[in-house]
Amino acid sequence: QENELLFKDIDALDEDTAEQVFWHHKWKHTDDCEPRCDKCGSRRYYRITTRRRFNCAECGHQYTSTSRTIFAGSKLSYRQMLKATCLADEKTLTRARVRDVLGVSESGASPILARIRVIRLTGTVRTDLRNEKAEG
Repeated sequence: QENELLFKDIDALDEDTAEQVFWHHKWKHTDDCEPRCDKCGSRRYYRITTRRRFNCAECGHQYTSTSRTIFAGSKLSYRQMLKATCLADEKTLTRARVRDVLGVSESGASPILARIRVIRLTGTVRTDLRNEKAEG
């Protein structure tokens, strides 16, 4: 029941705001919560808004708010990803529940369920914690 309220709040977000939630989570360890290049750690970037990507001004590497997370390469919207992270708290989770909440097919729910299980095991969406103390 508690998640149902969260899902309604998430549905009320636009994609830009939902992306900013991931942005804040990924770079929360930095002083200013500003994006850092996953490759070189630079703070200088250009925003590719049409593709929701960052382009590093130093090394040219392209990255997203979900790069080096379990959602890297996912075709889910940011709102769907937020809902998936909420689903990790549910005691009993089935493919049918994932399908219904995220609005995906039954076969599409399986890989998402696997990602949710990773969240349960690790307690985080991060998969690469090497840059936890990124240099400024």
